[in-house]
Amino acid sequence: MARPAPRVPLVVFPEDGDVRRNPVLDTGPRGLLPATRGALLRLRELSLSATRRSQELEGALHEAARAARSFAASLALALPDARGAGAYPRSPVHLYFGVRVAPLSPEQHAAQAAAILFRGLADLRHAMVDVNDIATEVEGMCAVLDSLAPSGQRRAPTAMPGHEWPGSDDGLFEPTGDGLDRWVLVHHLYILFNLYAAAAVRAAISAISATGGSPDAAANLLGEAEVYVRAFSATMVHAAAVPSRYYREWIRPTMQPPAVPEPLTGELQPEHASYRSGIEDLLRSCPEPFLALTRSYPELALARYQLLEADLLDIERHTLVAAALVGTDRSLVQHEQAPDNAVSTLRRMRHRRAAAYRPFTRFGDGVLLDEEEWMTR
Repeated sequence: MARPAPRVPLVVFPEDGDVRRNPVLDTGPRGLLPATRGALLRLRELSLSATRRSQELEGALHEAARAARSFAASLALALPDARGAGAYPRSPVHLYFGVRVAPLSPEQHAAQAAAILFRGLADLRHAMVDVNDIATEVEGMCAVLDSLAPSGQRRAPTAMPGHEWPGSDDGLFEPTGDGLDRWVLVHHLYILFNLYAAAAVRAAISAISATGGSPDAAANLLGEAEVYVRAFSATMVHAAAVPSRYYREWIRPTMQPPAVPEPLTGELQPEHASYRSGIEDLLRSCPEPFLALTRSYPELALARYQLLEADLLDIERHTLVAAALVGTDRSLVQHEQAPDNAVSTLRRMRHRRAAAYRPFTRFGDGVLLDEEEWMTR
């Protein structure tokens, strides 16, 4: 199966999904990390105060991309071999997007994550993305950088504008704004954020289930997961920042026969499935309704609620993206006589999710009719 954007490098993620092991960074990348994070924070702050894509915001975007490029280049020697014997795709979606999994060291994962962050930032310079989504996506990137930093270096002083970065003659692929390239490389970032969200949720479950429990630690971990969920929602919008006509004529055909053996669907995406499974396990391990949990562990109750709220907003935004790109068309996996289309299917998923989350949220959504009752109306 030919990849839709062959210029975009293949990527490799940890086979076991463990992205929480701290890498040991050499002097070069360790020195670049605080200033790189500072450039991203400045971009985030400007995004939150901007009312338009100003010259100052564009400058901050370029500065952040240059910083991320230098950091990625400093780690390039540790990049995992995507064509090596130990790397393999886990699903048709992996094959399509040029994704592989393999047993990775923390240093190999750090190198791969840095390259993905750089390409995502570099593409933001070309994509028409809302400033709030830029801020949210960049916040997720900062969280990833924090996870790569030595413990004493996390949240170190930020860089000032005008920081000098090493040259860019490093052989790294840099996006040019091509729509198919964006679709693929930003999905790499989407998958990365899903991995981090799933890992944070699993760590929170472990904290809840440990002997004696640790609700404060669990609350902090769920807050971390929320950052990643909001970031992968923003990244989904970034990936879809193409005209509807372009999506229909150039992207959508690459996801169905004869371009691929079978139509592709997000349900085949293993990293998001792992995250969804983590949310289900969280609600089983922490089943108390919102008000009951608030009486005993208010911070945990609020963190769980905010994570579920972010998760619900994610599928709502997914519905809006589908409506913008395909309108009233059916999804790739729906036959021509199907009673639903892509948008109505997503709406039903949203309603069911909202109903499932209602006991655990502060402002529960009770607007859900039983399907049989709905059919009689």
